[in-house]
Amino acid sequence: MSSPLSLLRRNPDFRRLYLSELVVFGADWFIMVPLLVLLTDLTGSGVLGALVMTVDTGLNALLLPYSGTVVDRINRRTIMITANLAALAASLLLFGVQGPGTAWVALLAMAAVAVAKSF
Repeated sequence: MSSPLSLLRRNPDFRRLYLSELVVFGADWFIMVPLLVLLTDLTGSGVLGALVMTVDTGLNALLLPYSGTVVDRINRRTIMITANLAALAASLLLFGVQGPGTAWVALLAMAAVAVAKSF
């Protein structure tokens, strides 16, 4: 039986995929944690932060069964590139969160990121 580390050493394609997923998961947390603090500071309430977490988790739960079907029918490389570019564009929307009046943009941006992540 081979160890997981030997799989990473032997298979360069899997190693690149694994490392890129680590980057994506790390980036997700580096967005989410400061965003939740920012939303609490801007609105004085944790409600919008809770909605952001709910949208992120809920959309993933709803879309994952369907995204698997889509990935089986369309070129995976194209889907991964498109999903990552969409997540990047949605993350750039977070720069628009400047005050309590624009805090809703965070909900929209994180919903778009969640849809991209599900693919």
